[in-house]
Amino acid sequence: MQSIYQILQISEKELLTSAEDVEGRRAEQLARKYLRLIHNYRLIQFLLYGLTALFCFVANLAVQHTLDWFWIVLTAEAMAASLTLLPSYCDERWRGLGCLGSFTGSLLFLLAACCLYSGGTWFFVAAAWVLFAVGLLFLPYTLRRLPLPRPWAERKLSLYVGLETALVVAALGANCLHDGGDWFFVAAAGTLMGVWLAFGWLVLRQLPLLGRRLLAYVAVGTGLLLLLLGAACLYGGGTWFFSAALWSVFGIAVVFLPLTIGQIPWPAV
Repeated sequence: MQSIYQILQISEKELLTSAEDVEGRRAEQLARKYLRLIHNYRLIQFLLYGLTALFCFVANLAVQHTLDWFWIVLTAEAMAASLTLLPSYCDERWRGLGCLGSFTGSLLFLLAACCLYSGGTWFFVAAAWVLFAVGLLFLPYTLRRLPLPRPWAERKLSLYVGLETALVVAALGANCLHDGGDWFFVAAAGTLMGVWLAFGWLVLRQLPLLGRRLLAYVAVGTGLLLLLLGAACLYGGGTWFFSAALWSVFGIAVVFLPLTIGQIPWPAV
């Protein structure tokens, strides 16, 4: 049957219905036009990026007798190609993740090239904050698309908050090292405290705590508060930590102990 279709140059539907398959032929024509358009689009992109890179390569060698700003152009082209050329090659299921990963990697390489070209030392600071910002915007989309194991797939909010917290702490560390300061532990403890107060309850809702969420929330918050007080005391060179810690624990107990005393796992008598 396939040989008959090929010899007569008709489709199966046309042979069975004895009528011209106009819609089928139209669809085939559109498909061929689309493939030709994609081929031409890729060819134009390759020519534009390739000729630009070649021109900059020759100009950089001819004028500076070395390759320095050429790498900035090359990484910038890679970043642009991740948005214009790469989507035409990616599978539809992974197109978004592929473009996002390629764009982020190209942006980091561009920052590295600019830092080396300018003789600066700010790359790790810029890279850390860029990763934090990209994660803040696109990590929810990434977590929805990734085939995560079931325990993590059911706790995407916790994973998002944890990863973003780790990124902002890493960015603060890079900033502190770059500035030569000693404020990192205070800033990190304050950040952890703020994140827990804002998102701790939402994270605890995804954990199997069997009715002890309020107790866990208060306990972790108290521990982070003591950590913040200790870091601030060491940073300021003071001796007031134990006094502040005792009064803080006393105040928290007065407010929350009546609400959490029933959730404390007391030993059986």
